[in-house]
Amino acid sequence: MREDLRYFLGKLSTLFLSLFIIISLTFFLMKAIPGDPFADEQALPTEIHEALQQHYGLKDPWYTQYGNYLVTVITWDFGPSFKYRDRSVNDIINKGFPVSAVLGLEALVLALSGGILLGTVAALKANQWQDYTAMLAATLGISIPSFIMATLLQFFLSVKLGWLPVARWGTFTQSILPAVSLAAMPMAFIARLTRSNMLEVMQQEYIRTARTKGLSEMTIITQHALRNALLPLFPYVGQLAANILTGSFIIEKIFSIPGLGQWFVNSISNRDYTVIMGTTVFYSIILLGAIFIMDLLYGLMDPRITQRS
Repeated sequence: MREDLRYFLGKLSTLFLSLFIIISLTFFLMKAIPGDPFADEQALPTEIHEALQQHYGLKDPWYTQYGNYLVTVITWDFGPSFKYRDRSVNDIINKGFPVSAVLGLEALVLALSGGILLGTVAALKANQWQDYTAMLAATLGISIPSFIMATLLQFFLSVKLGWLPVARWGTFTQSILPAVSLAAMPMAFIARLTRSNMLEVMQQEYIRTARTKGLSEMTIITQHALRNALLPLFPYVGQLAANILTGSFIIEKIFSIPGLGQWFVNSISNRDYTVIMGTTVFYSIILLGAIFIMDLLYGLMDPRITQRS
């Protein structure tokens, strides 16, 4: 029990420390970028430009701005967007994230189910055509970046064949291409990891013992081999969720999806400091939280992890 508590507190302190470092780095990197959100408005008179900077606190000393920024994070009120005058950062997050969450969840389910299935089939049919086909698909999935995959899928499945919509969001068919684009690389990684784990597990003594007891091959695979082969995947699932969410930035831009990722990309080009920092903090909490939860689940499933910590 004491080891479990120490493991939990250690992971929790790491989460808060990581979050503080990300929050601070985000602020100082924004300050290091030349210009300001109003610099591109060339028709803006100098007096109005300076008045806007003064109004939004951009003329304050850096430590004052940093303190105000920490207060906005603690109170969860990131203030107004600099570029979209009638929109607050909280409003942008509340409206954009549900779209990104649906896309990310769809891609996550696809990556896990497809990767585990491919890896299991490849392991059970090792050195046969099923194994070679699955690993070829996995190699292609790892080698091709998600934005290239998205472009290829749009060209062949939408433009050439007309099977699916090329872009936009609102229906299930419009979500297929972006979800596949996001899921391709993690699915390939999961397939390769599952295959190697399954091959190792199938050689263990308890698998041979199960066969001598007369258990069916399906029972051995589902109740013994697959369960132990998937255990090392748990630490990766948190990282997988992080990769899918961060990878959705460019995917949302390519497919014109009104999610939080597209707002983040636009805010960088617009130097919209409040949106950049607000979305970065929000995503950091989601991603670090996902990794934290998966670490706890991994510790529960394998008590040896908590004892070594």
